[in-house]
Amino acid sequence: MISCYEKGMINNVEVSKFKTVSISAVIRMPLEREYVTFNALLPSVLKRGCKKYNTIKDINIKTYEMFGAVFDANVIKKGEEQILQFFIEVVDKNGLVDKAIEFLADIILNPLTENNSFVKSYVDTEKENLRSDILGRKNNKKEYAKLRCIELMCENEPFGIYGDGYEEDIDKINPKNLYERYRYIIDNFNIEFYSVGNLSDEKLKALVDEYFKLSPRKFLEANQNKRFLKNDIKEVKESEELSQGKLCIGMRTDVKPNSDDFYALLVANEIFGGSANSKLFLKLREENGLCYYINSFVYRFKSIISVQAGIKEEDYEKSISMIKECVDDVQKGRFEKENFDSAILGLIKSYESIVDYPQGIMDFNLTQNMLCVRDDLKTVSKKLRNVSMKDISNIMKMVYIDTIYFLC
Repeated sequence: MISCYEKGMINNVEVSKFKTVSISAVIRMPLEREYVTFNALLPSVLKRGCKKYNTIKDINIKTYEMFGAVFDANVIKKGEEQILQFFIEVVDKNGLVDKAIEFLADIILNPLTENNSFVKSYVDTEKENLRSDILGRKNNKKEYAKLRCIELMCENEPFGIYGDGYEEDIDKINPKNLYERYRYIIDNFNIEFYSVGNLSDEKLKALVDEYFKLSPRKFLEANQNKRFLKNDIKEVKESEELSQGKLCIGMRTDVKPNSDDFYALLVANEIFGGSANSKLFLKLREENGLCYYINSFVYRFKSIISVQAGIKEEDYEKSISMIKECVDDVQKGRFEKENFDSAILGLIKSYESIVDYPQGIMDFNLTQNMLCVRDDLKTVSKKLRNVSMKDISNIMKMVYIDTIYFLC
């Protein structure tokens, strides 16, 4: 059930298969370079303590009293939005769901403050933790190359912004301006609620009404893919001391992420580079031994296909040429019916497995809501089965290389 009302959105999946109830309070905001580091720091500061539970120790005692409830808060990037998530999972008994939602409200709405600012020691500690995390992302060269490629590819778009912030912004943050940013978020953005477990829609809405006493505010508009004119391919090489070069290719498409065509794009990507039977894996790794690893995946909200490969520097030109050949093969329908069927089956199994994990269900529903898509998991499976081999060729003809990045 999805219920929109003046305080926000409630998305509840009432099922009895789980012994726990999982609840997520979500605050969606546009990705903005000016505020992205402030926003990234907020969850870690908020979960350090609130007026009712001043310290991490107090919070741990409270979750222990709730039969070992699991609590966490973090920030994620989805499309061109930055999202604050506050999650709690409790055993479904003894009124613990009521206590869990009250606890979330205490953490989110009643932070611990001093002189109309956050607690300095908490902010200082979490600033250093965030600094360490940001600097650490460059140590994972494969992940860094992927993020750097997107940054270059989308340098004039919000999608090119790092969702976990920037090291150079951290020293600009202090307890007062961080608290001011927090107040602006709480006063202007919706808090959406996602729940999975043996909890009725009416009960969840009543609890939200009781503990989250918020004034009406506007909904964030649906996250839509923007159209871009085809430009010359952007090619960037950067050097570091590496034992293995990291190649990342960003490809744009004209596919709307909330259209039925997106399902054909998913299947096309599986055939192209999304599995061990894909064109990329078989041609570049198995047949020619050009790469240590290679795969492709789709950024749904932007309909971007990203190719990642670990290669030797001397194989750079040959690898790119063969990747282009693989694109051409799928565009011209040069793939086996067996691989087509396997790609669809693999995607369906992946979606069907979501129902086994409460957090997976909530994340799926969040994505659908952001795109204003009402397809449930059964509908997704049906639409995947309706994709034809001709659809694959047609959709792949909409794919073109935008950016080539090589960390060598």
